[in-house]
Amino acid sequence: MIELRPYQQRAKDVVVTLSRTKNSACLVMPPGGGKTVMGSEAALDIARIRKGKVLWVAHRKELIKQAAKTLSFALQFRPGIIAPWAKSEPDKPVQVGSVQTIVRNLKVIPEGVSVVVWDECHHAMGDDWNTLAKECKRLGSFLLGLTATPERADGRGLHPTFSNLVVAARQRELISKGFLVPTDVFVPEIAIRDGVADVPVKLWQKHARHTKTIVFCASVDHAIQVAEEFRQKGYRAAHVEGEMTSKQRSRIIDKFIEGKVDILTNCQILTEGFDLPPIETTILARNIGSVSLYLQMVGRGSRPFPGKHRSLCLDLAGNAILYGSPDADRTFSLKGKPIRLSESKAGKKRRDKERRCHVCKVLLAPIEHGKFRTRTTVCPRCGAKAKGPKVHGRSLRPLPTEKQLQIENAAWDRLVDYAMKHGKPRQWVEERFLAKFGKERTVRR
Repeated sequence: MIELRPYQQRAKDVVVTLSRTKNSACLVMPPGGGKTVMGSEAALDIARIRKGKVLWVAHRKELIKQAAKTLSFALQFRPGIIAPWAKSEPDKPVQVGSVQTIVRNLKVIPEGVSVVVWDECHHAMGDDWNTLAKECKRLGSFLLGLTATPERADGRGLHPTFSNLVVAARQRELISKGFLVPTDVFVPEIAIRDGVADVPVKLWQKHARHTKTIVFCASVDHAIQVAEEFRQKGYRAAHVEGEMTSKQRSRIIDKFIEGKVDILTNCQILTEGFDLPPIETTILARNIGSVSLYLQMVGRGSRPFPGKHRSLCLDLAGNAILYGSPDADRTFSLKGKPIRLSESKAGKKRRDKERRCHVCKVLLAPIEHGKFRTRTTVCPRCGAKAKGPKVHGRSLRPLPTEKQLQIENAAWDRLVDYAMKHGKPRQWVEERFLAKFGKERTVRR
């Protein structure tokens, strides 16, 4: 049995209590907080109470392997795996399965399953997940969802699939107790909607040279381009993409883990289930369409490691200006309400803006953030591939703290009041603010 941290034990007890009278719960934990460990211990306790079996479900091979490894440690035996690439062992009391495999043949669900754990359950409203949810309801199983971000990019809520929300801990709590490291975020002066401040390698050399880094790019072609730009400067860089086989991706990631590669670029591949504590820097080389995806990406660098006391995020498009510091307290909902900043009741969900082909200008379908991305976006009319983000040639600065923002906003309000009383134009307010703080006002959505 794994010895849980206090916040994990607290959340596990809440979930187990809920399982006695309720049918489902969604357990929320910041990236790096140990939701797999906590979820496995809760599931095992519920299964003992209900005298049944455990089915752990995920949508990607990497998540299935990670869950099987954690459960093996807790159980002292390896669970069965339900997937095309694994040998079937249906008699084992704990099974870890691929949602795609299970939905294709619901008969593979073992008899007597009393608790179903859904890893990364913010994907749970897809067709495959809905099919599985109905089957679990028919079987009378307790549904336990695990996620760091209970929000879908399409705005649909996780209710009624999950009817009870349990927030295990806040990121600031985990940082204060040493379970996560704080993240220093660097952003442009203002949020950039149509590109990035500068090329990643240039800003990395200035702020994060010689750190272990992952880069989140706008497309597969952009990931390839960024990796090549790093290599041209003499750095060991590689990219991973969905078109690679699992073995190819694993081989490159292993080189990154072993220190043979220092910079790893990707598009929608390493946002979930990629837990590597030595990562020191994350680079957001793109606009991000939701706070959920933003938190998942920045969270890749928050895990502690010997000699690592802080992590760094180079946010080249200023996503943090819109969504707030990654460690800010946030309010979650299962009913389709966006994740919001608790301090200011702000943080409205940012929608993808209209996208047009850069060649023929035809309107393109929006990118669905959170889906496993395998191909570069191609214009359906003229065949042109999506371009990488526009480079503006701007520098980065530290993201203002909440206290700094309060001071700036109060000063701005005083200047506006004075301008209105004395007939001064908005330009006068902006000039005085710039003279006082040496920068433009930070406006957060």
